[in-house]
Amino acid sequence: MRRGHSVEPVFRCADGVLLRAPLLTRPRVRATWRDGAAARPDETGGPAELRAHLVELLTDERFREAVEVSSPSLARTVDAVLADASVSASDLRKAHRAVTRYLLRAASRPTPFGLLAGVLWGSFGEATKGELTGAGHRAARPDAGWLAGLIAEWERDPAVHQGLSVVVNGLCFVRGGRLVLPFAPAGPDLAGPGSDTPSSENRPRSRTLRHTPVVRAVAEAAARPIPCGELIREVETRFPEAPEGAVAGLVAQLIGAEVLLTELRPPLDAPDPLAHVEALLPAATPAARWIAELRASLADYRRTPLGEGREAWRTALEHAAAGPASTPGRPAAHAVQVDLRLEGTAVLSRSVAAELERAAAALWRLSPPGPGRLTAYHQDFVERYGLGRYVPVKEVLDPDIGLGAPAGYRLPPSHRPEPGPVPLGAVRQRLLLGLAVEAQARGAREVVLDEGRLRGFEEADRDEAADSVRPPSLELVVQIAAESAAAVDRGDFTLVVVGAATASGGHMGRFAHLFPPERTEEIRHTVRTARETTGRLPVQVHHQASQHRHANVAQVPTWLDGRLVVGAHPGPAAPGVTDLTLDSIAVCADSEGFRIVSTELGRELTPSALHVLNRELTAPNAVRFLIEAAAFGRRQWRLWEWGAADDLPFLPAVRIGRTVLSPARWRLEATGLPLDEWRALWRVPDHVQLTLGDHRIPLNLTVPAHQEILRRECERTGAAVVHELALGQDTDGGWLHGPGGAHEAEAVVTLTPCGPRPDEAPTRGTRPVARRGTGEIPPGGPWLYATLYTSVERQDELLTGPLRGFLTEPGSPPHAGTGGVDRWFFIRYADPDPHLRLRLHGDPALLNGVVLPRLHDLAGQLAADGLARGLRLDSYAPETERYGGPELLTAAEEVFHADSELVLERLAAPTDDRVLSTAYDVTELVRAFHRGYGGDWRRWLTGTYPKREQHHKAFAARRRAALARITPSGPPDPVAQPHLAAPERFGRLVRVQEEQGALSVSPDAVLASLVHMHCNRRLGADRTAEAQTLAVARGAVQAHLDRERAGA
Repeated sequence: MRRGHSVEPVFRCADGVLLRAPLLTRPRVRATWRDGAAARPDETGGPAELRAHLVELLTDERFREAVEVSSPSLARTVDAVLADASVSASDLRKAHRAVTRYLLRAASRPTPFGLLAGVLWGSFGEATKGELTGAGHRAARPDAGWLAGLIAEWERDPAVHQGLSVVVNGLCFVRGGRLVLPFAPAGPDLAGPGSDTPSSENRPRSRTLRHTPVVRAVAEAAARPIPCGELIREVETRFPEAPEGAVAGLVAQLIGAEVLLTELRPPLDAPDPLAHVEALLPAATPAARWIAELRASLADYRRTPLGEGREAWRTALEHAAAGPASTPGRPAAHAVQVDLRLEGTAVLSRSVAAELERAAAALWRLSPPGPGRLTAYHQDFVERYGLGRYVPVKEVLDPDIGLGAPAGYRLPPSHRPEPGPVPLGAVRQRLLLGLAVEAQARGAREVVLDEGRLRGFEEADRDEAADSVRPPSLELVVQIAAESAAAVDRGDFTLVVVGAATASGGHMGRFAHLFPPERTEEIRHTVRTARETTGRLPVQVHHQASQHRHANVAQVPTWLDGRLVVGAHPGPAAPGVTDLTLDSIAVCADSEGFRIVSTELGRELTPSALHVLNRELTAPNAVRFLIEAAAFGRRQWRLWEWGAADDLPFLPAVRIGRTVLSPARWRLEATGLPLDEWRALWRVPDHVQLTLGDHRIPLNLTVPAHQEILRRECERTGAAVVHELALGQDTDGGWLHGPGGAHEAEAVVTLTPCGPRPDEAPTRGTRPVARRGTGEIPPGGPWLYATLYTSVERQDELLTGPLRGFLTEPGSPPHAGTGGVDRWFFIRYADPDPHLRLRLHGDPALLNGVVLPRLHDLAGQLAADGLARGLRLDSYAPETERYGGPELLTAAEEVFHADSELVLERLAAPTDDRVLSTAYDVTELVRAFHRGYGGDWRRWLTGTYPKREQHHKAFAARRRAALARITPSGPPDPVAQPHLAAPERFGRLVRVQEEQGALSVSPDAVLASLVHMHCNRRLGADRTAEAQTLAVARGAVQAHLDRERAGA
């Protein structure tokens, strides 16, 4: 095994570790290797031989119990076989294959599932120690889907729901005369009054209801949890003319439609869902008595020793079957969900932690920055709402008044075209293909990434701005392969990366209910510490998923300071936890990404979920968007990806130090070569791991029964994928030992970045205020907004010629001396076609009676001359929040006007170095703003635009000229001077608004927007030229500061 490597850690491991291990030991896999008729898949295996082998596979009573919990029907067949009952040869072979697969899983796959694998809490220490006692603690809870069906029936009973608290579903909104519920989980159709939505049993649904005055009154009264009886009385008081019982009937229908949610449904952070339901059902009812009996039988099952619980398990299922009818499709056999905590001790050497930290650093360096999936949506948001404006999230996602959901969102389906996969960059693709081809040419099963290769991948798609911000935390799941604990301590181990979550808690919260309180508190501390920020409120999102049964893995405690419950009744919050509602959450965009805020708290939020459900398939759009938007704009931490090379028949293992980032992989096509020829051609080892999604089954390809498993998978899917094993099945070694030998083991480790936290506290003096609607000013009023489509190459020609004459020459309507038009400005844009946007403010009669006809004539002439191809009028939506709020908007527009005049003058006098000239005007703009605002303009500029090596070269190339042009003091040049009064006046007003706590964004953000828009007017949409300009301005200012410090 390989020695460590030189990658410096940028992440640190938390002290606590969640270990995952299968129920059985590694040597038990070999019980499935038996050759001869019993192990062969064909018809020659006699019943006696199959029965004898089945008995051998089931010698461990713990395994028999695990099979019973996983598949009661298989357990019944096994019982019949072992009792020598009459079983057909076909059923016997099926049972033999099923038990073989279960045993392979129970002896090799650490991912927890029923009793086949469990978890153990461990830590890092000086010496490795891994000991399992063979015992375990079970947790048995009702299946969430099965329980939801029962609750839905009980909720319909007025005697039940009128004694409960209810709350309106926070996903609801009003459209026209309808109340819309855009998402409800799959299940029986429970449509309410006036529903026009067809029944759907197997997929999430949406529905609309007539928004009558009574429905409106119910929704308003139940905006916060309220006792149902009190709700009915309050609405009856408001509508005394309603027939007796009508309001109660409506409330019952709204509960059935899931517009009203009752507290009978266990909160998604409830530690004991069944106890929650029992406590709320009316006492002495049959349902309450039945739940008490079921809870007692589950407690009896939990108390039995592992391997001795089959009778208690059957008794619990009998109790479940004896109760009310279960949800269609979820029979009582699936009424209980079981998790396992293994008993023992697990300590990992700190050398493992050091290797994990280096592996995480390498994966971070290898993660391509790439455009995020919300890139186009962010652009549309900015186009619609501008920068800095807070918009209620429900409005944003409304397709009628907002943008609708981003492309690819499913719950409910977005109207935007489904996005295709984002390909890796061309340079990275060539590097990846090179690695694969090199390994094949050398006949090697692995490639090693040294520093040179790491740097090559970094340079392939470098993004310094993205590199500078690391994720606040992450979870890494690795297999730890070693012959013994002593081997781990001397550094003779291999880590194999098998999974990850981009934030801590995803894998850990799911198993909190398994541990005693003191251990749970330790896990909670690990997660909370990793989630700490310096200003933003970490918010844990609990949401109703697309299927009720998904709550089996999403039932997690609330460990963060804020809680947002979506599509479910929240129940009471834990002490110290701040509850939020979807209606109080707004979204805004800045130049890099999105910001999520609570308008009630006036705080920025970081929403996340402490489970690993696939958001794309299970989360309502509002939940998915809040979590993804909060992370957008930051480089995303990703596992190894092969890109276009992924379809090759063989891919080598990728190793860095002692860590395998991606194991060797072979693909066997159903229409390909016979197995023996395929193995010989591609040098496939005897022992491999069949990969079925996230399922992994170890195979010995010399064993006929294992060959049959591979063949069946090929036939089922058209191709089978197998991976190399870190430790062969022919060795008994391992660092985690139980009474029967060594176990496979995986570790879930939380890592946090070294150094300061990535989040920053919001700047003083800002206040998030959500504003509904776009605030658009349509044509015909005090603003004329015209878009002139022309190529990028023609824009300067128009701005220095025809448009400059139209905007500035005496006698032209927009000229200041003419009267009627008091301010105007232009910007460059692309949507995606390049164009110029002209905005003029003044007397509506002049704008529409004089200015517009002349603009019409100008556009016609430009089109005739081949300089432009179209003129469009549109509504003007001021970026009010981006520039500080409504009180500052006019002053900001006066800055736009002055800046536009300056740029037109600069463009009319060409320069040999536009970057340097623009950098000079940027420094003068910043200096003028600070003359009004106060503060150190030079420190602001150098702090706001940190040094980036790739752009700093622009300053180095013109250092002497930049230092001569951009000086610490001295009057502006004659061209700039007349245009700097507006930003100075604006700076003073910003200071006043800040002192009054009335700014919508920070002063830094306001000034940065002014700088960006100056670059836009001068340079166009060339972000590289803009970055070079800012680098020159920064470099010159910093150089002068350095000279002053040195006393030069």
